Amino acid sequence: MSTGDPISVLHVDDEPSISELTAEMLEREDDRFSVETTTSAADGLERVAIGDIDCIISDYQMPGMDGLEFLETIREDHPTLPFVLFTGKGSEAVASDAIAAGVTDYLQKQPGSEQYELLANRIQNAVEQYRATQRATNLDRIRTLVNTVNQALVRASSRSEIESRVCERITEAEPYVFAWIGECDSETQTIEARTGTGVEQGYLDGIEITADESATGQGPTGRAVRTREMVVMQNIIESEEYEPWRDAALERGYRSSAAVPLVYDDSLYGILNVYADRVDAFDERERELLTELADDITHALRHQEVRRDLRRERDRFQYLVDGIEHYAIFMMDADGRVATWNSGAERIKGYRSDEIHGEHYSIFFPEEAAAEGRPEELLSRAKTRGQSKAKAGVYVKMGASFLRISLSRRFSTIRVTSVGLRRSLVVDLTNTETECG
Repeated sequence: MSTGDPISVLHVDDEPSISELTAEMLEREDDRFSVETTTSAADGLERVAIGDIDCIISDYQMPGMDGLEFLETIREDHPTLPFVLFTGKGSEAVASDAIAAGVTDYLQKQPGSEQYELLANRIQNAVEQYRATQRATNLDRIRTLVNTVNQALVRASSRSEIESRVCERITEAEPYVFAWIGECDSETQTIEARTGTGVEQGYLDGIEITADESATGQGPTGRAVRTREMVVMQNIIESEEYEPWRDAALERGYRSSAAVPLVYDDSLYGILNVYADRVDAFDERERELLTELADDITHALRHQEVRRDLRRERDRFQYLVDGIEHYAIFMMDADGRVATWNSGAERIKGYRSDEIHGEHYSIFFPEEAAAEGRPEELLSRAKTRGQSKAKAGVYVKMGASFLRISLSRRFSTIRVTSVGLRRSLVVDLTNTETECG
């Protein structure tokens, strides 16, 4: 008994008796073989288009399209698929033409059963080499896809840009032909696309996908929403669950699909849907790839959400403080340089926003305190403890001169309010009624 993965063989010969005998003998030689037969090259092309063929065996002389023409047509879409020309009427010229057309191997039919052992051996070797090459190619493709998607995520500046760039990068890589990201309406349980790229041709406009238990909720997308796990449909042609969308999918060349929920802390950020042009496209490596991509996409979406919320919080805060005139309230960056400046700060400190922006806040301290590193000490303490306070002995600009203001009962307070934006909030409680010292 042979060990290893099954090997799917297509034998094309216009003599049914020869095809049947060859299939029987090959399956005896190696129980991994599963041999299908067709009696014309045209039928063979249709079968190859469905996918899941590891090796083709073809006769040479056949009506309509001969073996060489069949080989040349196969090579247009499948340049490396093992193809063995197995003919009873060969010649050196035929062999030469076959090699030029990209044949994998060439055998002439011989009397006796020994030829089937030889043919089986040639098929085994060809498929093993083909699969090894495919694995190496797929590994490179996966690494490239992960890198290109991550580069796109880094450069994207919004949710819509993240999603559109991800779909674009996915469909640029074989065997994916269409990708889209959708969201589920919690009230209606319908799933609508937010963005998509590839061979779509109105596919999503003409179908309904839901997340409920109805027939339109039994596909990969609906089940992925309910389970919060990846769902793969390896063969759209035969899958009963895909019946509501099968005709539309096959018309566009979809043969398998996968849906991956984009989940962060139990929150669903969307569903990534990917379609391939062959059956069984989503093997273990492909599923690992999609899982990794989904994690990267989700974290990018989460990061954008956090940044958006922080921007809104900052804008609301700035709106509130801009109108305050009795207190100087301003923001600093992590290095202590002024980033924002409210009207109270302008009135109390005497600086306009355009002339103070970017200046280090040590400008507000007495010279001796600044020389001793007091500003840096306070800022460091604020970063560590969340806030720091200092008795206010500050400089206030009065025209072109500086006056020292001595405060015995007032404090300047420094608080770190948002590590995410790397800003430090400064609230200066200095008022203009304090006596000059």
